[in-house]
Amino acid sequence: MQKLRAPAGPLRMADIGPQVALSLREDFEAFADFRPQELHVAEVHGLVDELLAWAQALGPLRAASRAAA
Repeated sequence: MQKLRAPAGPLRMADIGPQVALSLREDFEAFADFRPQELHVAEVHGLVDELLAWAQALGPLRAASRAAA
């Protein structure tokens, strides 16, 4: 995944820093309901926080793009 970050920059792609390795068997109940193991909870919160920050920061660009279309 780290190898993709360098070429993503010139393409103006936002990258999310935190990564979480989840398992369908261990982190999902009945393979459907998300129930992360306790050791993943902080990592998941960090990833979601950064994702939300990027989404809010890029929101005006999406709105401008929709208005231009």
